[in-house]
Amino acid sequence: MILHLVAVRRTLDNLLGGVDVIAEKTSTVPTVLPSVNENLRPVREFCDSI
Repeated sequence: MILHLVAVRRTLDNLLGGVDVIAEKTSTVPTVLPSVNENLRPVREFCDSI
């Protein structure tokens, strides 16, 4: 029984570690968006001129 609980704890630790990684990677999206929008400015201006 104890070995089963240890295995469950390891699985939960790995799961929470994965959730933390996903949260960390997606938290930077708002800071990246202005850069993407700025890089696409010439394309937007070209499309507006057509």
